[in-house]
Amino acid sequence: MNKTLFSPNTMIWEYFKGLRRLVSNINIHSQEEQKQEIALSIFLAITVVEAFLNIYFRIAVEEEPYKTHRKNLIDNLNDRKSLDYKIKNWPKDILGKNLNFDTGIGKDFMDLKDKRNKLMHFKSSYESIAIEDINILGLADTSVYDSLTVNDAIFALDTAEKILEEIFRCRGIEEEKIPGMIHLWTGKIPG
Repeated sequence: MNKTLFSPNTMIWEYFKGLRRLVSNINIHSQEEQKQEIALSIFLAITVVEAFLNIYFRIAVEEEPYKTHRKNLIDNLNDRKSLDYKIKNWPKDILGKNLNFDTGIGKDFMDLKDKRNKLMHFKSSYESIAIEDINILGLADTSVYDSLTVNDAIFALDTAEKILEEIFRCRGIEEEKIPGMIHLWTGKIPG
């Protein structure tokens, strides 16, 4: 395979472009397809945030005053630290600012991540039912999937964009420059 090189924001931009397309086209699908698109929107929103964290902080540690964190960050990437670890530790350790996960966008992001996990893992769900002489074993609880609405997809996109805004704030980006940073990293046109 030939190596291709682009600016660091390219893949984040592409993933956000795909996420926006998913969200904007949900209403043209059947209800069954809508649920699939909504779930995919949630998956992609979490994925794009993690991809952003990986590349954004990898770039940051090449610059002053963050160079002192370079080895630790590269070790974290090589060790494939979890998304929870990255979002809870990198802003604090590298940028010197904590994200608040008890309220606001930090809580919204964690709630979205938890919903994604419920759609993926089914860890606690292994149920059985008996109907007359028939036993059906090993049913998965799909109530989270069944309760998805178009608003969940809109929320996923909005939350992904806003958590990036918070990372920029942690880095000390001036408020009036944040829409431009969102445009640079996600393709969202300010305004």
